[in-house]
Amino acid sequence: MKTAWFLAVTVLLLAAGPAFAQMVKENPLGLALEREAPETVSPGASFDVVVTLRAEETGSIGALGVIESLPEGFIFTAVDGVDGSEAPPVYQFDEDENRLEFAWITVPGLPYSFQYTLSAPADISGLYEISGYIEYRTSGGALQSETAVSELRTPDTNAPPGITLLGDNPLQWLQGVPYVDPGWVASDAEDGDLTDAVVLDGIVAFMAPGTYTVTYYVEDSAGAAATAAREVVVIEQPCKGPLCCAGGDGPRFGWGADLLVMALAVALLAVRLLPGRSPH
Repeated sequence: MKTAWFLAVTVLLLAAGPAFAQMVKENPLGLALEREAPETVSPGASFDVVVTLRAEETGSIGALGVIESLPEGFIFTAVDGVDGSEAPPVYQFDEDENRLEFAWITVPGLPYSFQYTLSAPADISGLYEISGYIEYRTSGGALQSETAVSELRTPDTNAPPGITLLGDNPLQWLQGVPYVDPGWVASDAEDGDLTDAVVLDGIVAFMAPGTYTVTYYVEDSAGAAATAAREVVVIEQPCKGPLCCAGGDGPRFGWGADLLVMALAVALLAVRLLPGRSPH
């Protein structure tokens, strides 16, 4: 397909003009590349990567291409359609640059999916990445989607743990109410549940309005770490309750406290006016 590829690139360049060479990283149609790849890849194994192209907005796309950057040593071997879709008509693999490119002169309807097959080197060990994006044009210069990244790891590679924060983030908290964290969950592929191993850092001064940060940290048995952070916004407490509440200048008493003081004064006066006692 190399001859067809160069023909397609020539057509794209002529259509886009000088603007194609000066990439404008804008994405007015909200095109996005989604990739399904196995999390674990064995040395020397072949595996499929499924790519789906989506668009948030409708519009006329004049040219479309996908650029995939592969880990060093991984070899492209095949391309095909998915669920009845046709394979990309134009593609090229640059083994020296570890770069895989696909192009469509007649743009398919979106969403659209296809798959390609890679062969992993026999001596791989560790963590690897595939990254890629969409290039397209409408009526002006070239446009580009955000880059999508997928991680591949060999079976002997330790996966880092993950922390999921429960509750809102940022979290609004009422002034004067003692802070209680909504909670978290931590897990690890090898070690399982690490929720109880999470260490928190940060202080929420719940009596003082402001923004505070609580950080969460955990390590697995192999030393791989994960962190997360929650922003807590302490908002000022309006004095609506019957008892004391904290204000910007310190504690002040609400209407309930005033009634309590009046009741105590009346009770004291009543005691002093009991028979046999003088108010003086």
